Amino acid sequence: MQLYQYRYTTFRELLRERAWWHRALIGEYVGPVTLGKTKTSPASGD
Repeated sequence: MQLYQYRYTTFRELLRERAWWHRALIGEYVGPVTLGKTKTSPASGD
């Protein structure tokens, strides 16, 4: 997943690019996540 920063365009940019906002890539929001192997035990009846 990537993280972007948004900002409204200036009036000049709006006229030139016909875009209301500008988006800039900041980087990865969350890197790859894995769940390692875990040992499970039966639930206790306590």
